[in-house]
Amino acid sequence: MPTKTERSRRLTDTWGTVVAVYLLLLNVVSCLTTFYPYHKPLTPIVVLSLSALVATVEALVCRAAHRIRLEKVLLGVLTAMHLTILVADCFLIYQFGFIFNDHTMYILAATDREEMRSFLSAYLTVPMVIGLVAGLALTIWGMWRAARYLSGRPAMAKAYCALAAVGVIGLGVIVTSKILFHNGLGVSLPEMHPFSRVGVACKSIHDRLNEFEALREVNARVTATSAADAPSVVVIVGESFSPFHSSLYGYAKDTNPRLAGRVASGTLTVFTDAASQADFTDGAMMSMFTLKRPGERWWTVPLFPVVFRRAGYHTRCADTQYIVGGGLNSFFYDAGLSALMFDERNTTRFRPDGEVLPTLHATHGKQLVVVHLMGQHYTYADRYPEQFARFQPADYSAMLTPDERQITAHYDNATLYNDYVVDEIIRKFERKDCIVVYLSDHGEEVFEVDHYMGHGNAAFRPDPIYQLQVPFMIWLSDEFIAKRPDTAARIKASTDTPIITDDLPHFLLDVAGVDNDHFLPEHSFINTRYNPAKPRPSQNGLDYNKVKAATRIKSRY
Repeated sequence: MPTKTERSRRLTDTWGTVVAVYLLLLNVVSCLTTFYPYHKPLTPIVVLSLSALVATVEALVCRAAHRIRLEKVLLGVLTAMHLTILVADCFLIYQFGFIFNDHTMYILAATDREEMRSFLSAYLTVPMVIGLVAGLALTIWGMWRAARYLSGRPAMAKAYCALAAVGVIGLGVIVTSKILFHNGLGVSLPEMHPFSRVGVACKSIHDRLNEFEALREVNARVTATSAADAPSVVVIVGESFSPFHSSLYGYAKDTNPRLAGRVASGTLTVFTDAASQADFTDGAMMSMFTLKRPGERWWTVPLFPVVFRRAGYHTRCADTQYIVGGGLNSFFYDAGLSALMFDERNTTRFRPDGEVLPTLHATHGKQLVVVHLMGQHYTYADRYPEQFARFQPADYSAMLTPDERQITAHYDNATLYNDYVVDEIIRKFERKDCIVVYLSDHGEEVFEVDHYMGHGNAAFRPDPIYQLQVPFMIWLSDEFIAKRPDTAARIKASTDTPIITDDLPHFLLDVAGVDNDHFLPEHSFINTRYNPAKPRPSQNGLDYNKVKAATRIKSRY
């Protein structure tokens, strides 16, 4: 009869085998989402071998933790880590069509608590959460039952060892190829396992913080000049404003009555062919604030507010979204860069956007005012006061579901309120020599194609144009028009000129007569050297010119 010590050792060995098989199954399950974006023949082999390799390491760590009675705790932590990434992947695939990666980490790092609350309330429902919890519990139970069954099979140990060996060999070959030949055999290894994806994403955030430091150094050395009678400049950056929901662009509902009045008076020019350089806020802001030349890295060039400030402008920022110190991954959160860009900046948010109005006013001398609104960012119902609830669900097509009709009504009401806010901002500067530029950071899908709403995944959508095309408009004061009739005429003549938002800084320097070494006249759409046929690449790998040429609008409205 086995002694107590022998029985204990046998139980430990059996438990260790079950844990090892369970960890292998856990790794394989958490890697299943990898097959969504990657369909190469070698993908299953790479995924399985990496899963076996990582599971082996995890099993050894668990075995070591057994000595200090922490094996079950560690096993629970590993389970939670794997399944959290799996859930995130499934959610992102379902809502946006991609898996967790460095792009997702960029967005998360630039998102504060309020934005996260709005995001979750827009996309998560109580039944979804209940189903998620039940599904996870069933998955864990099933993997453990399967592990207990498979751990007693001799062939399982051989297959396990073979897969782990392939993982070690494959990893070594790919890493060696990457080091020696810089190609990694064409295999994007970090994307093949959730832990390595998270590791690469975290490193990208670290790299971004280093880029901010380099950007501070570059902007500390900026020099610029401007004429004493240069005009004041107001830049209003909207959020998630789709031109397909603007009456200025032919939308059937009257969502922009105030701005339409300014178009009729001849002071507001609406541009018909503007595209964002990115389908998410941080990327769009990064591209439209730096004076980047083609091929240059964004952190090696000046930010246009710094250039204006060095040229003698008083610079002010009123931001309803980014507060200094409120996040990690946007240069608009960075205190050092903010101090270089602006003489004045708000320290609290404005909710709703109209609360920014009392803080804005024209002053003597030339000034640059940057206003960053929340606009029509989800959740749309939070973006407008009750008195702007003009549109109701019954106003929309029966092709939309009841929930979609309600959400669309909220979006259009937010657009109506945005019309009021932008018009009131313009009113603040009517008696000054001033130009006001309004544009959105990116577009927004609102159920035009299918049952999807949002942005940030244009490359994975059937019609990327809804997320990339943006409204762009310029208002000129009477004094500006009187002093610069030729410039005013060039602006009005450019309404159909193809524009991309990263050309904005060069246009602003051109129209204000600010002199700086990084100014590119060929990137100012009112300049005679501007090339309207130039490519309009987006950060997500799309070329907007090709997107536009391939698009045939078929709205569900």
